[in-house]
Amino acid sequence: MISLLGTGLTGALVYVGSRGTTYEHPQRDRDGECRPSRESVFEGGVLLGDVWLGIDCNGKRGHSWTIYVSYEPCDEFSVRLVSRRGVEAVLLAEHRGVYCDSLKEVVEDVYDSAIRQHCGGQPTVGIKPAQS
Repeated sequence: MISLLGTGLTGALVYVGSRGTTYEHPQRDRDGECRPSRESVFEGGVLLGDVWLGIDCNGKRGHSWTIYVSYEPCDEFSVRLVSRRGVEAVLLAEHRGVYCDSLKEVVEDVYDSAIRQHCGGQPTVGIKPAQS
């Protein structure tokens, strides 16, 4: 999954200001694949799914933003952006049916759209003000 998001300075992990990742996956099968047995769903503030990657990213001050990329049984991906503040978790965006060749662009677009909508166009966490 990480290789589909791009690596190095042009990758989606750098683009969203990733500060860490978490993941979930079942044991690999004979072919070395981690295949999900059920579709992922965001329910009660928790992502339920078999194969996913969580990317902690820059967002709104006072909130923890995480982009979740889930691998679905139909060989497609789902992308979700979740904002947490204390015990409250809010789903800010969700895109299902994402193909592997557009995964990086969808992750970056989800992030850009949320920054415009919730932060006035600029992330407010993880960015140090310019020194004069």
